Amino acid sequence: MTTSRKFATLLGVAIVAASLVAGVLPVAAQDGEEYAPQKMCEVCHKLPQADGEVAPVTDLYMETKHAKAEGEGPRYTAPDDEPGVGCQACHGAGQKHVMEHGAPEFIHNPEDIEEKEGRFSLCGRCHALYEEEWVEDYAFGDNILDDITLLDATGEKLQQLSEMKDSKHFTDPTAPTCINCHTGHKELSEELPHQIRKPINELCLECHADQEDYAHSGWDEIPEDATCSTCHMPNKKHVFVAPESADAL
Repeated sequence: MTTSRKFATLLGVAIVAASLVAGVLPVAAQDGEEYAPQKMCEVCHKLPQADGEVAPVTDLYMETKHAKAEGEGPRYTAPDDEPGVGCQACHGAGQKHVMEHGAPEFIHNPEDIEEKEGRFSLCGRCHALYEEEWVEDYAFGDNILDDITLLDATGEKLQQLSEMKDSKHFTDPTAPTCINCHTGHKELSEELPHQIRKPINELCLECHADQEDYAHSGWDEIPEDATCSTCHMPNKKHVFVAPESADAL
């Protein structure tokens, strides 16, 4: 075991002990799993993990909208009610990961979810408007789409899945999902808004390369600063429409 790994292990044990003394106990999750206090993730992941195979991510996470989230209700807090959306909202309950000294098999990466419904569920639990109450009974990778009724978006924030529910991005099983376009905390750049992975046109053209020249629009003049989202995501909403004319925007 490397020095950094030993230190991370000792640090994790120390934090567990301190948490118990302070009364910050793990929060129960579905299927007997438990959430670790958010601070455990933030402190340990300031360090290189497992011989440098996993880069420290805490500082990057702190710059994300999830870390800076402000609002009322469980969509805006970590499982232990710490302010800001915690790591385990996307990576699954992590208490066993902590107690097993950072063993990777006890924590998850959103990209490991193979089913499209599971990917949409991971994000849509918070980023959708649905008829039911907050889906509290959830474990990493679950499909909640069969248990909720997506409502029409009202224009408010955190309704992206409702905005796109009538588009092919939602209905086509081969279409990309949220994590194909957005990054959780890696590759953050001030030049890329909304934590997108690449400039908008580069993202879209990965699937729509045959429409690179805008000729499909049929319009005589295209604004110089136009991107795919100018026409297909009016008002910056995730509707992914195919307008037949400028009047449709």
